[in-house]
Amino acid sequence: MSGDSAVALSVSAVLRDDARPLLPTQAACDSLPPGQVGVRDLFNAERYWEEQFSGTLKEMGNLSACNTALLRATYNIRQHQDDLAKHIAQIGVEFGELRDEFAESFCSVKRLLVQAGG
Repeated sequence: MSGDSAVALSVSAVLRDDARPLLPTQAACDSLPPGQVGVRDLFNAERYWEEQFSGTLKEMGNLSACNTALLRATYNIRQHQDDLAKHIAQIGVEFGELRDEFAESFCSVKRLLVQAGG
């Protein structure tokens, strides 16, 4: 996990730990008289946003993992491109050598034919 998401997780934990004593439990909210329903709404809103924040942190972690995988794949592709370029250069050298050998053989055969017909 990246440093940013670790910091965000620790901030989230601190915020949750600091906010817990101030908020009533779900059971306490459920037993409130109808006149104090606003406290239950606040508790539910806090839970909703906590879930949203937690989901966002998870998504950021997933995106970070994808980014890491993409960087690794990009590095591997670049490495393979470099290897492929080396192989292509080697094949070019080998083709040049074969062309030279063929030219020498062709010249030898041509000389032999000229001498034989001669």
